[in-house]
Amino acid sequence: MHLPSDVARRYFVEDLPGATVAGARLQDVLQAIDDGGPLSVYALAFLEKQGLVSLHALASGLIPSEDFRRAAAAEQNARLSAAAQLATAATDAAEKRAADSAAASSRLFAELESDPVRRRRHEAQQLFQRFGIGYVDAAVYGPVITLLKSLAGGQRFSPEEVIWLSTETECWTPEVRAAHHRLEALALTEEWKATDDPWTAINACSHWRNAEAPEEALGITTTLLELTGLSSKLQSAVRTTRGGAMRDLGRLKEASDLGYEAHLLRQTDFHPCTLLGAISMTEGDFDAGHDWYAKAEELGAEPHAVDQEIRGVLHRCLPEIRDALRESLLARDPQRFAWVRSPNQLSRRNSSSTM
Repeated sequence: MHLPSDVARRYFVEDLPGATVAGARLQDVLQAIDDGGPLSVYALAFLEKQGLVSLHALASGLIPSEDFRRAAAAEQNARLSAAAQLATAATDAAEKRAADSAAASSRLFAELESDPVRRRRHEAQQLFQRFGIGYVDAAVYGPVITLLKSLAGGQRFSPEEVIWLSTETECWTPEVRAAHHRLEALALTEEWKATDDPWTAINACSHWRNAEAPEEALGITTTLLELTGLSSKLQSAVRTTRGGAMRDLGRLKEASDLGYEAHLLRQTDFHPCTLLGAISMTEGDFDAGHDWYAKAEELGAEPHAVDQEIRGVLHRCLPEIRDALRESLLARDPQRFAWVRSPNQLSRRNSSSTM
């Protein structure tokens, strides 16, 4: 059997999709013609549908080989010419769109330069689009714009600014939250490299996870696990943080193993318990999840923080798990978990979790 590319060139169709690909419909038909066997009515219909007039005539025995070569070469030249024209037209259209866009941008820039009010409004709209913000109340508009400009410029928020933006406005969107945590993660990662302080590294990991970059947290904790002489508290924190990153990535078995290791190292710390509670509920073991969260509260976890953790589990788990988890929560404490009945209980703003 000849090479598919040789067969395609012999029949003047190497420019067509599938002509040189072994197993493709067109290549199979070409091989059948080349082998000299009769074509089925389906194969002939395929050639006709593809517009291969001369090849169809050759396969049907209507024209001799010499006439076929002349006709097929003419067909191929026509196809190549049409394709070139289409490519040129597409290039011209793309260049025109680019030129029109550049001209429009230039006009807009000139208009904005001459109209400060409109320029400020345009800049605000761009910030809102970038950070997923819709309506902003007039009472907080000015401070919100200032903070968004600061965030876009790579400046970190103060703790007070984070509290205000996340509690007093409707602007703590996932985009704002992720951008804030990314800046914190970058700064703390650099600080850790400069100071070798493991706690700074662990804090950086927490921010990387909230910035939706758990792989970065895994990289840092891999380094931390190689350190010797860490206290049991630090060892537990490293494993809890690493387990949380594993959970973010859906690697629940590894996350669970790390959670248990962390708990055994520091049985008075509630953080491993909240991690294990989240993993248990995600896997559908609600009783174990409730038990771990109850133990976390016994060790000092705030009930409100636990509820936020559970919101995060509900937001991220599979739909069939989510419905069963709602029922489990209401059965456990219908008053405390009444919020699961609310259509807004899975709002993106409140569904974040750090464990």
